[in-house]
Amino acid sequence: MKNKTIVLAVIILILSIFNINSVWAYTYFIDIFGHWAQNEILWSSNEMELFLGYEDGTFKPDNNITRAEFAAILYRAVNEKSIFMDNNINISNDKSLDSQDYSDIDETFWAYKNIKTLQKYIDIQNKDINFKDIFPGDRFYPNKFITREEAVLLSSFFTMPPLKKEAIEFKDLNYNYMYYDQIKDMAKNKIILGYSNGNFMPKEKVTRAEAATIMRRIVYEMDFLKDGFLNKIHLNTSIYDSKFMFFGDYFETYTERKDLLYKRAISTLEYESMVKVIPYEERHLYDEEPISTLKSLKEQDYWNIAGLNYYLLQYGGFDEKQNLKLAKEMIDDFIARDDLNANESKLILQLAIKHLDNKELIIKGLDKWYNLVKDMEEKLDVVFLKSKIYMENKKYQEALKDYIDIESQGDILSELDTDVISNFYLNKGFIYYKQKKYKECENILRNGLERLKGEYNLNEKINSYFSNVNNGSLKFNANMYSFGTLINILYEEGFLPREELDTYKQFIGGIKKAMDSYKD
Repeated sequence: MKNKTIVLAVIILILSIFNINSVWAYTYFIDIFGHWAQNEILWSSNEMELFLGYEDGTFKPDNNITRAEFAAILYRAVNEKSIFMDNNINISNDKSLDSQDYSDIDETFWAYKNIKTLQKYIDIQNKDINFKDIFPGDRFYPNKFITREEAVLLSSFFTMPPLKKEAIEFKDLNYNYMYYDQIKDMAKNKIILGYSNGNFMPKEKVTRAEAATIMRRIVYEMDFLKDGFLNKIHLNTSIYDSKFMFFGDYFETYTERKDLLYKRAISTLEYESMVKVIPYEERHLYDEEPISTLKSLKEQDYWNIAGLNYYLLQYGGFDEKQNLKLAKEMIDDFIARDDLNANESKLILQLAIKHLDNKELIIKGLDKWYNLVKDMEEKLDVVFLKSKIYMENKKYQEALKDYIDIESQGDILSELDTDVISNFYLNKGFIYYKQKKYKECENILRNGLERLKGEYNLNEKINSYFSNVNNGSLKFNANMYSFGTLINILYEEGFLPREELDTYKQFIGGIKKAMDSYKD
């Protein structure tokens, strides 16, 4: 970060010396370097393009921001995250807002759409306050500087409950203060902080730098407003999930002509999946009509029913009734055999679930698969799939049983891949959530999150980041950010891989969703 700052400063200096008028892909401001909010300003002016600077190349970070300007940048941020669209917010020809109009803004005002869209969204949230509570009266006063209290209240509609449970007190606010809870929640979420003297100063005006900081942090919080958390059973993934299996030992045992035709047809399907079209000079090595060959083998009662039906279900083009028959034959053959390995078992059962309504038959197949495998990771493949079936049929206790049994055996998760561990906690939390046991769900996910932090060596990455970013008079630490903001910054600065960021988000989003549910 120090090197980045130096490079940016040099670029600005060169531009100012030579008065180069160029169009740059990245926006720089000559008055922000060394400012406490320089990173937030650059982020909100480039990555999100929320702010514009002034013609003289400055940002004027310590200038105050008006109500209309704050509403406009908040609108842009929310719109970028598609939250208005997801909630079908459209003010066109919406007469319901007429009675709530302010006399000093109309459709000719530059920020009218921004203000009225925010108003409509806020007023349908059914929370304790509405837009007119924040800005009462018949006039909006768009050019009046926005206060910290007003900025907090507007922004609070785009956050979830704070992840960290901590006691926060401000000397100038007490429990009787009208918006005490909203301000404390936003402070716990690290969207906006108090001053070093222990005060919050709700009537203090917001600066452009503070607005940029609020926007960056609230944009990360908006990720958790999406309905992408605690909504499914997570299954383990493997490189074998996309492999073309033979479903039997065709390398040593099966060498009859029909076996060779079957093997050649499957090899052709695999090759076509990679190259789409087989080169002319290689066509003699493959089957010109692999699906026709498989259908012909079916008509000849070829012995490998599980393997044959697996590929016919995917490529045969049969109707629903025929597919149902193929799926039942496939699972029956699987249960009757003892020569299929764990990866083949997984593929068969995942496909059977898509076609069979007979869940008892699938559970029977899953139980056989479970008894076939010794490796705990493979056993969890079975557990996750089984719980998926139970959850689809609202059999929550049956879905939960295997998770509790595994935990009763001690800390057997410790030797597993981190992805498998995270799926275990996410799935168990999801089962509790569907039972409306929100506090239990929250506790499970918190335990899983703490475990992941250790598995991913998060503290080491945090320390590396702050060692890199702190220089001169600028001193930052992890306590200045919510966990959601911190992991996003670590990712953007190259200290956290994408897959780790996505996993953390699943846990944070799940915890916040559970907290929001029992709070309601």
